[in-house]
Amino acid sequence: MSASKPQKSSVRIGHSLNKNEEEFVKRRKDIVLKCLETLDIKCSQQVPNIALLGSGGGERAMVGLLGSLDQLGKAGLLDCFLYLSGVSGSTCTQTWLNLHSNTLDEEGLFEVTNPWFEITPHEAGYSLFGAFVDVSEFGSQFEKGSEIKNQPEMDMLYLQALCGSALADGDEILKFLWEKLKEFFGHSKSTNMFEEMQKDPGSPPVDIGYQVLMDLVDKNLSVLNGIDPSPYDTDIREKLAERSGGKSQLIFDVGKFDLTDKVAAKLYMKQYTEDVCNYLSAWISFWPYDCWMSICKCMAGSIWGRKYNFLYNTTDGSVPSVLQTSEKRDYEDAGLLLNSPFISVLREEREIDLIISLDFSDGDPFLTVKEATKECEELNRPFPKIIIPSEELLNPKDFYVFKGKGNAPTVIHIPLLNTVNCGDKLEEMRMKYKTFQGSYSEEMIIELMELAGKNITNNKEKLVEEIRKAAK
Repeated sequence: MSASKPQKSSVRIGHSLNKNEEEFVKRRKDIVLKCLETLDIKCSQQVPNIALLGSGGGERAMVGLLGSLDQLGKAGLLDCFLYLSGVSGSTCTQTWLNLHSNTLDEEGLFEVTNPWFEITPHEAGYSLFGAFVDVSEFGSQFEKGSEIKNQPEMDMLYLQALCGSALADGDEILKFLWEKLKEFFGHSKSTNMFEEMQKDPGSPPVDIGYQVLMDLVDKNLSVLNGIDPSPYDTDIREKLAERSGGKSQLIFDVGKFDLTDKVAAKLYMKQYTEDVCNYLSAWISFWPYDCWMSICKCMAGSIWGRKYNFLYNTTDGSVPSVLQTSEKRDYEDAGLLLNSPFISVLREEREIDLIISLDFSDGDPFLTVKEATKECEELNRPFPKIIIPSEELLNPKDFYVFKGKGNAPTVIHIPLLNTVNCGDKLEEMRMKYKTFQGSYSEEMIIELMELAGKNITNNKEKLVEEIRKAAK
């Protein structure tokens, strides 16, 4: 398509559900009704809208979800759910929009009402304000509501990666990833890989290379945190000079730079990181280093989740001006803010009666429902009060019901690891099954699926009873 010739508008302004979603709901109601009949549940007026949510990220969440769905299927409950919302951090359910700093100052960011953004199989858009675009066109360039430059439709792997980023702010992303890379380097050093290599006289100087990479990580972190990075620069230059006999004019030297000038500092660190890695590559040919240095260079120059803003220069009065003024926006999964797609299913048009939250999050087992309460208060959306006995805050049971009043849905909350399925090994299981860790072994996968499955089998009757109440 031509970049200058406006195309037919594909932006939809309105709060109604997408027509494809409406048709899906109608088809699903017949299936839900038959499922309720098999459970001897009669609907007094209409089929209740029941949403099943999975919250959390990483392999722990995916394995837990599989175990839960398996037992829900065996219990004959799976077809009860009109809406199945995926695992936040792993699938495309709901995303939080971060207003880019090049567009708004930090003060302006916090003055804006949270513009909740969601992605469905049909369309992507701002559910709070009612502005959507066909999901196949999400990422294309728009102006005044018309597509002016088409971008190829994102494949599911890329879309999941985009929506699975738990961070959005550029600096925070880099701090987080550099810290994780530092942990990874440290873990690798603790293995016997380096020791075995040093036994070979012809092996590359991996230990010096390791120290240089660690200094490089610390220098990046120092710049991001506004701390003078010169001590790490000195160490890097001395180590590399030692390797080259003190004769090499190592990496480029630009002198001092202003840490408060974030744009200049970022450009400097991008070039510096690439130069150090290129220099190391010239004298260390060893596959772990090749991988690590590639990661370092990518982190120094990458942008996460940045896409064209399909509301750029629109003039519709229902769309806040702040969403119309930037050509591009940064998107992320809701994981960092809420770690659950609560807000997406609470969209008024979906008329949800009962939410069953399978919580696979690491850390606070009630964080998702507590944060959902705060967000709903800010957005003036109905949500039940969350009251948890103090003794259960860190040692949860396996089944909680938070009753909604008025238009608020009832919320069932089921923490993955709890005092019922883990017994006195709760803390041990928490340490064993973390979000940020290596791949799970087959034995770990089986055990975790069993733990998640117990949360369903142990509470089948309670689940049926709450579904029966929703049907009334």
